[in-house]
Amino acid sequence: MFRYLILFLSFLLIFQTARAQESKRANIWYFGYEAGIDFNSGKPVALNDSKMSQWEGTASICDEDGKLLLYTNGIQIWNNKHKVIEGANDLGGNDSATQSAIIIPKPGDPNIYYVFTTFTYLTCIIVDLRLNQGEGGIVSKNILMEHSTEKLTAVQHCNGGDFWILAHEPGNNIFRNYLLTKDGLAKSFIKNTVGSNYTNSSSLGYLKFSPSGTKLASGLFSKGTFELYDFDNSSGIISNSVTIKHTDFLRAYGLEFSPDENFLYVTETLQTASRIFQLDISDKDPHEIIKSKITIGQTMESYFGALKLGPDNKIYVAKNRMKSLGVINNPNSKGLSCDYLSEGFELKSVGGIGLPNFVSSFNLPKPSLAIIEEKNCNDVTLTADFSPVSSNTLYQWYDGISKIETAIHKTYKPDRSGKYSVSVSSNCSNEKLTSPQEEVKILKADPKAIKVNCGFYKLVTNASSDFQWTSEEIKESDQNLDSLIISSTGMKIFKLKVYDQDDPTCFIEKQLDVDFGVCDARVFIPDIFTPNQDGKNDTFKIVVIGGTAVRLDIYNRWGSVIFTDSNRVPEWNGKINNIEYPNGDYVYVFKYKTEMGEEFLRRGAVLLQR
Repeated sequence: MFRYLILFLSFLLIFQTARAQESKRANIWYFGYEAGIDFNSGKPVALNDSKMSQWEGTASICDEDGKLLLYTNGIQIWNNKHKVIEGANDLGGNDSATQSAIIIPKPGDPNIYYVFTTFTYLTCIIVDLRLNQGEGGIVSKNILMEHSTEKLTAVQHCNGGDFWILAHEPGNNIFRNYLLTKDGLAKSFIKNTVGSNYTNSSSLGYLKFSPSGTKLASGLFSKGTFELYDFDNSSGIISNSVTIKHTDFLRAYGLEFSPDENFLYVTETLQTASRIFQLDISDKDPHEIIKSKITIGQTMESYFGALKLGPDNKIYVAKNRMKSLGVINNPNSKGLSCDYLSEGFELKSVGGIGLPNFVSSFNLPKPSLAIIEEKNCNDVTLTADFSPVSSNTLYQWYDGISKIETAIHKTYKPDRSGKYSVSVSSNCSNEKLTSPQEEVKILKADPKAIKVNCGFYKLVTNASSDFQWTSEEIKESDQNLDSLIISSTGMKIFKLKVYDQDDPTCFIEKQLDVDFGVCDARVFIPDIFTPNQDGKNDTFKIVVIGGTAVRLDIYNRWGSVIFTDSNRVPEWNGKINNIEYPNGDYVYVFKYKTEMGEEFLRRGAVLLQR
């Protein structure tokens, strides 16, 4: 879990740094009554060159280098010379529209910009900056929705090129999601039926995406409600509505996510002495969110309006008819440590309750892929850490260069050591991404006992890591040999311990039960001999192969020992003290031992016949 946390925090740090340093599209703000801010120096600088007077929603946009291109109140559009573009009048916005307009660059074309406006209907205006000797002009103006709310927002598609433009129908719970690509605005929109019905009064209030484009929040004026949703940035699908309702939110209006997306800051409006609240949304349980509600600021002489995350990762707060903005200096910090200052930034002109509406994030980080290894001794799980989250994500795991045909899910549990990688295909990337290889060590052993001969076995470890044999039969000097030959008798137990070189507490143990058996020698004992001096079978001779004779005793019929021989090849010629014994049966007892040192005894009778 700790490794997940480190990776997530690393992603947020990279994301915020990229957002603060690379995205200059949102570096100049125009809002209120000729008020403005320039963030291009790294610090906010107040401007007073705006020609726009607007109480609520505005929008502006810069080029990639932070140079002003256009700004609008949804009614008119001004160029960077602060002139109204020819024909850019009566565009469908309104002085009292929450999010009156938003400006989106056409992907792949630095001269074409789409300006969306809303109040009672949703309009799309296309501007070409090259027209009218570079002062810009209107290419087209089309109504997309005959009846709309005041909610309008946009976010960059997770592929890093396209844009989603989101609006809401009035009188129901239907979001319309339009996709803008290099080919222009898609002819059809994605319909999302989710959340509360928006009445005329609840259509007021801000609608915003989170910085990563994976969350969405909405303020429902007069319903005392803010709503949270999940957003699939690859498919445009909105899901998992969470309703946050409280009497303090009666005139729900402004909202903004903290850069790390753990907190949502919200305000009421049209209420003197209104307050700013911080909500902890790291837990999506609405009861837990409400429990976390804390007042971080208040304005006594005015009321709050919009909240907007700046390029410097501070949140700016509009205060009606005031010549300053409130500032949340550390929005990632919990409670009062977020450091809200009521007179945080001084303007050169008076503001209204609106702040400019931008695409939530320009320059989203490119899709990335890595492997997270979770290891509990020999239990290893590999997880494909793919960012951003995307629908219809296809996974394929590899062992070295070999495709693992059945491994097509986000996680994979390898059963042997190797170098593993994963490839991902998704709607967020036109190309298949392949992760770096992750070397995995799985402790494995398949010890074998191979019979060499009776009483002799060869032990082989077949181990994947360091190991040690343990058994009374194995000498200490031989405990780390990969193969060794053991001689023994009967049933013996051998244990093989294989352990992790990096973690001595992690090991596996295998046991071999080996039956060496009882390995008798081959003994050849005749049952008759004929000592008649004809050179054939003249003696009673016992031959031992695979062993050694110890003693041969010959008994007469009365049980008395008449002959004993302890030579390696015992032999009796039928005489005792050169006296020939008579024909008949004689009992023998023969003792010998095997090569393994085991002693055996054979008894029997042999016939002496001359």
